[in-house]
Amino acid sequence: MGLALVLWSAAVFAGSVAARADDDPFGLPAPHDKDRPGAVMLHGGGRRFSEKVRQEFVRLSGGQAARILLMPSDSYLLGKDKNGEPLSGGESAAVYERRMAREYSRWVALHESGEIADFQFLYRDPDGNPDDARLLGLLEKATGVWLPAHDQERLPAEFAAGYPAKTSAFQLALRDVVARGGVVGGLSGGMASLPETIIAGDADTEEGWVRAKLRFGLALFSGAIVDQNFNAHAGRLERLTDLLRNGQALDRLDDTPGVERRTIGLGVEQETVAILQRNTVRVIGEGHAHVFLKSNGDRTVTWHTLAAGEEPLVVASSSARRAGLPRPLPPADEQPEAAPNPFGMPEPADPSRPGIVVLHGGGETDEIIDLYPKLSGHPKPRLVHCPVARESCRPSSAKDVKQLARHLETTFREWRSLETDGRLARLDFVTTDNPADANRVSFVEPLKQAEALWFCGGSQRPLARLLVDRQKQTLFQQEAGNIVRRGGVVGGSSAGLAVMADVMIDGGEQERGAPAEASLSRGLGLLKHVLAEQHFDTRGGRIERLTGLLRDHERLLKFAPDCQPGRMIGLAVEEDTALIVQGNRLRVTGKKLAHVFVQSADPRSVIWHALKPGDAAIVREQRDGCVLELDDWEFQK
Repeated sequence: MGLALVLWSAAVFAGSVAARADDDPFGLPAPHDKDRPGAVMLHGGGRRFSEKVRQEFVRLSGGQAARILLMPSDSYLLGKDKNGEPLSGGESAAVYERRMAREYSRWVALHESGEIADFQFLYRDPDGNPDDARLLGLLEKATGVWLPAHDQERLPAEFAAGYPAKTSAFQLALRDVVARGGVVGGLSGGMASLPETIIAGDADTEEGWVRAKLRFGLALFSGAIVDQNFNAHAGRLERLTDLLRNGQALDRLDDTPGVERRTIGLGVEQETVAILQRNTVRVIGEGHAHVFLKSNGDRTVTWHTLAAGEEPLVVASSSARRAGLPRPLPPADEQPEAAPNPFGMPEPADPSRPGIVVLHGGGETDEIIDLYPKLSGHPKPRLVHCPVARESCRPSSAKDVKQLARHLETTFREWRSLETDGRLARLDFVTTDNPADANRVSFVEPLKQAEALWFCGGSQRPLARLLVDRQKQTLFQQEAGNIVRRGGVVGGSSAGLAVMADVMIDGGEQERGAPAEASLSRGLGLLKHVLAEQHFDTRGGRIERLTGLLRDHERLLKFAPDCQPGRMIGLAVEEDTALIVQGNRLRVTGKKLAHVFVQSADPRSVIWHALKPGDAAIVREQRDGCVLELDDWEFQK
């Protein structure tokens, strides 16, 4: 008799569904309510802070209902003088706040005059605890946070020192202010500290262009890199544009800050504020904001200068123009229809929120684990982890339920840490060694409540044997598909990649120099028009195995009479890399390459595309086969 294990977390989630930003060029936190997107205010610096800027910050914070926090700048630290030296006799919190009230009197006056609901100073306790309960408690209620700073490295050093290996509670709380529809703003160094990768200064170069020194920032947003005082210091244009063209690649796994191909450059002049909201940029103040978009495979940079009073600048994917889709930011009742799906994914219940399938090629998974909650479309998703691919993670007579539970907690502690850090509402493990469980309501119950599902690596054959029925979809398959239909995310690494397809490659290695031939099983069926390969760069014969099957229409029809061989697309992912599939879009994250093989009307031809980390692409179905186009950001009129 088989055994099944369903481990439920005690955490309970109560929250609203968040809209996923399908066209989010700046990488802002996804809003909890799609009709109330949050904002980020980037002040380029200067000696004057206008009332117009302050009042716009108040408006974005909620007006009279605003609850605003201000973190004093570097020169105003608790218990220290302007030079950073300890004050003789120390300083109590009350004395410090009176001192700050004098320095930031106009902010304090907003509350005293009744213009806003609350105003408080945000600072650490005297012990400098980054998870200070008071500080985090204030952030949980805030609708606006203002961060003036002189040095852009100070805030990341204090509040994001472990990033990217660990996202701090402060970073999560700051993101949630924007996700709730509030605003986070920064002045000069405070502004420059907000992106994932920040410009920490000039690199040491003896001649030539000014080049940027990089480090990781607060990671409030991830799609853009910013530079302050853009009109006040020589070399800022050189520094930013050189970084966009020639900067080192972002590599979170190797703790290397950098830029990706679609990273946007933002330069903000003094006395000027650039406001990012959804996919628009607008300007208030006296100067200009400069927006730089890369395109054409990194070969082209388009530079747009925007001044106060001009129409907001709309940044959208080039695919929207090519597809003739409506102008970005349509009213809620005029959402664009979902693009045809060439990969055969489950149709979304809400066309504006298509689900995601993640194909991870195997190897190091730290980066995709960190990214996974964001892909779910929820601020704090419920995630189910299915480790059936590993024999040691399935029930057996050799270990009781408690022993297996301890083993799962130890083996997948990185996933559990997402719940501990507050990025998941709940994590459940679901595993079995009995095929009958795939049709038991109690076994699949966690999937009915989940926004995310993950399959670890191991062997794909147990996944097919225990969870899939070749004749009729099991309840497990149905509920996995429903997660995608609801706008959630389902993915896996290695064996977990293989099982996403309907026609699953379950083996067939290269032997004695002969071309490898794929052996087949039925997978979960989340990608009906895809043949998928993992470990593409480390296992010999994978390209022969995949392309041989892709072109063997007779064999595909014999194995799966309901498939359409001419529509099949080959997706192959290298190790330490993930391919994110959504609608007709592909996006690559990680360290290496993802490969896309598309067929044409001529059965002799297969077109091979290799996508780099940071690349995004659109796959379009045409009469003579599929066409892949790189997807770039562009300014829309």
